[in-house]
Amino acid sequence: MTSPAELDSETLELLDRLRSFVVEPCRRPMSADGHHAAFNTLIRPLLATASEAYVWPAMSKDRPATYPMDILTAERGRYRFDLSKDVISGYEPFWHASAGSRGSIALCLPRLPDDIVGVLTHCSRLPGCNEPAILSTRYQLSKSDSAGAIRYCDSVIERSEYAFLFSATNGISVMSIFAPRNELIRLYQLAAEHCPGYQR
Repeated sequence: MTSPAELDSETLELLDRLRSFVVEPCRRPMSADGHHAAFNTLIRPLLATASEAYVWPAMSKDRPATYPMDILTAERGRYRFDLSKDVISGYEPFWHASAGSRGSIALCLPRLPDDIVGVLTHCSRLPGCNEPAILSTRYQLSKSDSAGAIRYCDSVIERSEYAFLFSATNGISVMSIFAPRNELIRLYQLAAEHCPGYQR
């Protein structure tokens, strides 16, 4: 793995400003019931380590998703997932919801999964990117994610924990990774090494 000093100054500046970078769960054909390989290869391992997970209200009022309240509890303008339950099986359409029909989903992890490299190998770089993507501005991030979710992820890394944010506009197709600075650099380098190019 490369050392932090080998990242160019522009990349380091963007990581400092955005406090996150973006990858895409590898695109594989979805089954008829809406199941996607990323649920088992990426989301379940993250949930197994998560201490809490939230979803924010729909960003779009046109076609709001149906929120599965048997696995969610309303809490201060957002909904907390009940992590004592299986929050994936039977709820795949909710996770897939896009175009702002549900808000962002954020997972808080006190520590990374033991096999974080294995998780990252099931992500890909975004189209046209040779490295994991870093958005150029916070405004760009706010166009695809709930403002409350972004603030939450910032608060998570202030506690020296990790946040994984699934897009409100792109469902589980786009995931932002937030981490304290040194860990963010390390994760970015791991993603650069292990995330394959964009896959259809």
